[in-house]
Amino acid sequence: MENIATTPGFTDAIPYLSGFLFVMLVLTVLWLVVTAIGFWFCSQKKKNTAALSATEKLVPTPAPPAGHPDQLPEEHLVAITAAVTLMLGSQYRLVSIRNASANWGREGRRQHLHSHSFR
Repeated sequence: MENIATTPGFTDAIPYLSGFLFVMLVLTVLWLVVTAIGFWFCSQKKKNTAALSATEKLVPTPAPPAGHPDQLPEEHLVAITAAVTLMLGSQYRLVSIRNASANWGREGRRQHLHSHSFR
């Protein structure tokens, strides 16, 4: 015969229920913290956007450079040359700047696909 006193009751489930409620409480707190951080980032973005729009009103936009559409503006060339000189030293000279072709991406995809072994 089965003893009725050995069957689990509500008091036996209290540790499990309290653990579940604790986990839910921690998850709720984490959710609130992440939401608060998201609101803070959104407010910072709005402040930065407002500041940028105020500065854009003050500074006129420069006219597009004349010449070939692929030609870089002189300011960009100066900045690239300064960066190369800073990183590599003065013993190197920048000869030309050209747009990269699409073949680099194609070659990378080809090497990636050929790296898989087929059975």
